[in-house]
Amino acid sequence: MKWILLLLVPFFLLIPTASQARTWHVKQDGTGDCTTIQACINLASDGDSILVGPGTYRENLVVTVPLVLVGELGSSQTAIDGGRLSGVNRRCITCSHPSGRVYISGFKVAEGVVPEPYPNNYAGGILCTTAELELRDCYVHHNFGGGVGCRAGTNVTIINCDIVNNYGEIGDPYDTYANGVTGYNATGTFAGCRISASSFGYGVDWSGGQLELSHNEIYECSCAVRVLSTGSVWIHHNLVRNDGDGIAVGSSAVSIENNTVVRQQNYGYGIIVSGCTGSVRNNVIVSGSHYGISCNGATTLSCNDVWNNSPGNYEGTCPHPTDISIDPLFCDALSGNYCLHSSSPCANAPGCGQIGAFGMACGPTAVTETTWGRIKSMYR
Repeated sequence: MKWILLLLVPFFLLIPTASQARTWHVKQDGTGDCTTIQACINLASDGDSILVGPGTYRENLVVTVPLVLVGELGSSQTAIDGGRLSGVNRRCITCSHPSGRVYISGFKVAEGVVPEPYPNNYAGGILCTTAELELRDCYVHHNFGGGVGCRAGTNVTIINCDIVNNYGEIGDPYDTYANGVTGYNATGTFAGCRISASSFGYGVDWSGGQLELSHNEIYECSCAVRVLSTGSVWIHHNLVRNDGDGIAVGSSAVSIENNTVVRQQNYGYGIIVSGCTGSVRNNVIVSGSHYGISCNGATTLSCNDVWNNSPGNYEGTCPHPTDISIDPLFCDALSGNYCLHSSSPCANAPGCGQIGAFGMACGPTAVTETTWGRIKSMYR
């Protein structure tokens, strides 16, 4: 019996453990383990970490194992350049491992190009086909074909990222759109982000799966949020401003609550719900260039402030007996401060509580800290 145990000891020593995970260092000056990020990815095993020193890395990364990838000095100092300006038509980052978790933080991701033809022509910045991706504190900017793409079966969390000014081209051979984030039959959770797109792109375009959006600023898109046929969608405490349409959801179970939707342009609606179940409540929808809320189906409207939308505040068949229509009295809408004045009817509406994404931050007592910065800091 003793000799059997002795034979088993070397065998057990060969079994990997969490404590055996390694940290790899990428340094452009040659003082680390690698001078390129992809070289260290190729060396990494499941669960390893890769710390990337400052610099611009002109690479097209393919992540094939679950790992942690971190820019040590953050996105202002560490960039992944996909090479578009050098004539390279490849995506910046593709996470292609079929199982496990990839964590990416602290990078500027720019100048990638989506390589696939229609209908998969999205996300020149980052494409997730892995089981789970967490993207945190990244700046995803100026990628052709959109910022981030999430394919079927993936679970994607995006925290405190700026996904802005990605672009496409309508009229090219494939009509390449410029969405901030695109998801297909995936599960998505996005919080504390700033997301914009072009005049023919969506901020978030989600079809199937599940989605939660909270405490984001989504602006200057043809449609800020478009969601179709999801199992459930929870959209709450977001600022949606200066878009075409604001929030458009079809054939889903919805909870759309405590959002501030302002200044929709180009005949855009504030909120559209079609064929949905669930609720639209405690939202501020004001100063749009088309109807404030368009609704049909079994959705319940309650405690919304729908005001000053042209040609009217409502379109459709959903009743709204507890909604109000009155100036919400923002602190300073012209400068982008959509917090509520102390005398706002939305600050503590009878039977409703706070209406909109922001509480009181102006009035008799001056407040010096910027409210949006305070909210974003919750997710750092």
